[in-house]
Amino acid sequence: MLMVVFYHLKFPGFKHGYVGVDIFFLLSGYLMCQSLSSKALLTGKEIALFYWNRFTRLIPAFSVFIILSWVIIWLLIGVKLYDFSKNVLISQLFLSNIYYYLSINYFSSSSELNFLIHTWSLSVEWQFYIVFPLLIYLQHRFLNNKFKFNQLLIIFLLLLSLVLFLLISRIDQPFAFYLPFCRLWEFLLGALVYSQRDLFHKLSDKIAFRIANFALFLFFLLFPLFNFYLLSDWSPLLIMVVLLLISVILLLQLNYKFVSFPSIQFVARISYSWYLWHWFIIVIFNYFFPNQNLMHKITVLIISAGIAYSSYACIEFQPYLRKKYSLICLFFITILLTGFNTKKEIVQWVIGQKRRDFFDFYFEYPRTIMPFKEQFGKNHLLSRNDLSSFDFNSLYKLQEGKKNYLLIGDCHAGMF
Repeated sequence: MLMVVFYHLKFPGFKHGYVGVDIFFLLSGYLMCQSLSSKALLTGKEIALFYWNRFTRLIPAFSVFIILSWVIIWLLIGVKLYDFSKNVLISQLFLSNIYYYLSINYFSSSSELNFLIHTWSLSVEWQFYIVFPLLIYLQHRFLNNKFKFNQLLIIFLLLLSLVLFLLISRIDQPFAFYLPFCRLWEFLLGALVYSQRDLFHKLSDKIAFRIANFALFLFFLLFPLFNFYLLSDWSPLLIMVVLLLISVILLLQLNYKFVSFPSIQFVARISYSWYLWHWFIIVIFNYFFPNQNLMHKITVLIISAGIAYSSYACIEFQPYLRKKYSLICLFFITILLTGFNTKKEIVQWVIGQKRRDFFDFYFEYPRTIMPFKEQFGKNHLLSRNDLSSFDFNSLYKLQEGKKNYLLIGDCHAGMF
């Protein structure tokens, strides 16, 4: 969790801190496998109970986060209510990874003003939660025996997903980054590690600790090297290396004393709420403090950690919020609250008369004013459009007696 927070805060040495999300995917696969393997018999009822437990674990904090965020945006940046509400609906359907694949590059500067872009990983997680238990259930039905993991099936799907991940990352990096087909191998690696947890049980503690310490040493050695030498924003190679090292440590099943330190336990307990809130606070600061220094970042760190602890203590495990009817009501309240605000007229009414003119300009500029001004499709080719859609005839309108220039470049060139 700290790796992701430090990465988003752009602390030196954490250029590739995004691998914290990949480690989270690995651990999710490990813990899911552990949870499902505790069932003597995996039935449809057991799967439904698993889904409900996941729902009650994640939705309360997420819903309260959405409601409070909506209020904060309404108070501070009312013109963003429309975009925020639209993204909430996508996030609550756990489809934000697909939506952002089609609309925004995670590593582009525009993503730094998107309040909910970090929910892409929660969507990927939920998609795995839905598919994997069903896969195991179908396997159980066809094998007609007590629940067990078919390791050959896991290995086959893991390798298939890994190959797709490596190939597609060279062709379409956003596809490999956002979509579950290319992320499945990370969850399955965690599941495979759990199923092979007794692989090294005959090793003495001394040897096991030496191997694990060497893996930790490689991790702390290679991570700074990758930060220094890798120029790309995202490295599939780094992800593979880190997850393999973490897998080795998990296979050895060692009890490190530092894991029980109060500070480590504190971060572990608030990690989910911290993940929800930290990026929202960062974006708020991006709007109001575009030129941030170290004190701004430390302030964000403290504020987000404080809110995360409050969310953990007051929301995540409150019995009344995990009851069936209150949970369903909370979920639908957030959908209704944000769903209404995907209508322009409602947003105009909510933000009030004083901010309405600015909202109208903000709303219309990218939809009507900018396409006309920049001549999209004529003088300006959008990145998501194929070159064949460009109006080449407009390039050949030469003026006699004058020097004619063809300017090729990015969106800044299109403005001339």
